[in-house]
Amino acid sequence: MQAGDVMKNVDSLAKLYSTDYNLTRLFAMKQFWKNGRRFSMNRPRPTNALFFLCGCEAVYNNNLQSIKVPCGSLFFIPKGSTYSWTFYNDESSVSALLFEFIINDDRGDEIAITQEAGILPFSDYELLKILFENIIDEFQKPLSSPPKIK
Repeated sequence: MQAGDVMKNVDSLAKLYSTDYNLTRLFAMKQFWKNGRRFSMNRPRPTNALFFLCGCEAVYNNNLQSIKVPCGSLFFIPKGSTYSWTFYNDESSVSALLFEFIINDDRGDEIAITQEAGILPFSDYELLKILFENIIDEFQKPLSSPPKIK
């Protein structure tokens, strides 16, 4: 993609490798779930999210699908989604790591990701956990650095 081209939608996160983009509305946190607990997002999600289940299993449900998500999985949830989670087999104090974001092109226009919610392939569990923990640590600093988080 050439500089100045406008990209309004992408159908997968993988296509972002071919363009320059910015991340805005960043938020990151550790989550602590117990066996059988539910969370429902009854209104459209305001941001995209990457959800790393590092200490539990879960089932993701929306109107179209139900997905069993094993521990160690990276899960993508697009902006605008309504859904629920049910958590199982919590193995540690930290159940999941969450990173929320909006993607914008070089003009500041939002890029919508039309990819369905689902598990993203990723083979290095330990590296993924370190990356998420570094993002969360940076986000929680009194003077966090958005460039470091990105």
